[in-house]
Amino acid sequence: MPNVHYRVAYLYSAQLVSLLEDDDRVVDAVKVSEFYDLSYVGLYRSLPVPKPFVLHGLCQDTRFRRCPSLGTAGFEQSLSIPTLRAALDLCRPRYISAHLEHYSRVHSQPEEFIDRLTSDVRFVSDLTGLPVHLENTHCGVTEPRRVMNAPYTCDPSFIGEALARTGSRLLLDLAHAQVAAWRREESALEYIMSLPLELVDEIHVNSPAILDGELRDKHVEMTEEGYSLLNTVLRHSQPKTVSLEYGGLGPTFENRSDQNALLRQLRRLS
Repeated sequence: MPNVHYRVAYLYSAQLVSLLEDDDRVVDAVKVSEFYDLSYVGLYRSLPVPKPFVLHGLCQDTRFRRCPSLGTAGFEQSLSIPTLRAALDLCRPRYISAHLEHYSRVHSQPEEFIDRLTSDVRFVSDLTGLPVHLENTHCGVTEPRRVMNAPYTCDPSFIGEALARTGSRLLLDLAHAQVAAWRREESALEYIMSLPLELVDEIHVNSPAILDGELRDKHVEMTEEGYSLLNTVLRHSQPKTVSLEYGGLGPTFENRSDQNALLRQLRRLS
């Protein structure tokens, strides 16, 4: 890896707890993205070795569709403020992160969406006293009557405009970028290099996988392509945190949390 100083964070999992019991230096921080259930908050607090927490998301919930994203009608009303405050109390974050996405059957025009996005970012920042970082996402081909992410949210020029208008920094998800590039029929490297890497504070890493003939964000073990892309990004950015999103907490990730694979990735990222 290039000579860039960053901390390595990983999602809470039983495998991570086991690794920490053997070596408390295996990660620098623990990523918190599941906090809708207070029992999960209890798990975070019971880590065998105290670690800083990295908060991700406003209302993530892998069991159900998450609440409307920033810039979507109904966002303010759907946000669980008590849940968010509990997460803030646990993590003491430096910033709030949220996906830059617009899931709907009928998409707003880009300018209208950015107007609402700017208003929602201001609302969250005023509510929490923290800046908001926006995470790049991936988009599929729009299909009639299906809830889909607006294709323009994956366009590098739109991402740059959204960050400029909201005053946000970029949370760069490399797997999301790989999937977006694949669906846009572009090189992953060229797509990533077209993003405003100078605004990157945090990077999410894992690898996508081909499923039913499509490249999808499946949170599987990092491949050599993933490490190569990360190396390149680190030459053009100064992230404070690199978060591994392989496996994680809950039944969704139970088949993607092999302890040996986790250890391989954490050692290489460190």
